[in-house]
Amino acid sequence: MASDAQPCGTASLEIDTDPSFQKRWWQVERAAWLLMGALLIAALCGLTGAGGPLSRGQVRAGGAVIDYPRIARWQSAEEATIRFAPGATGRVDVLLSARFAEAFDVEGVQPQPATTASTAEGLRFTFELGGGSGVRTASLSLRPSQPALPDRDTVRVGEAPPATVHFVILP
Repeated sequence: MASDAQPCGTASLEIDTDPSFQKRWWQVERAAWLLMGALLIAALCGLTGAGGPLSRGQVRAGGAVIDYPRIARWQSAEEATIRFAPGATGRVDVLLSARFAEAFDVEGVQPQPATTASTAEGLRFTFELGGGSGVRTASLSLRPSQPALPDRDTVRVGEAPPATVHFVILP
């Protein structure tokens, strides 16, 4: 065995290191991990429009409760539900404002309204509510027609003051 041989594991490599660059790189990596974690939490909460507790909104208009998509995805199917007050009878008008009607295409309404009209104020649906004490609902199938920045609009049920709905349509 030669006298200048070094035992295994004691050889040293001559590698240049830059501790300040390494420290900056680790900081960038940590920031990227935090950003990815924040995006994951936002998606789980519904801030990407694909379900979750924050993706839906609920407002009261008169005696009715309106459940609507607060955060929607462009060209994806959505649904808004109107639960009329238990004691409501006769004809009840639901007016979706013109801006709401521009942002969402109404593809279907269940049950079928007695009349439907497009006015300067927006889309008006008239529902015939029969007697009885049960809660009645109307379901509107919606499809966002264009991406929209955070916006607020109104929905009116009957003669009550309009309720404000807030929505965002993501691309």
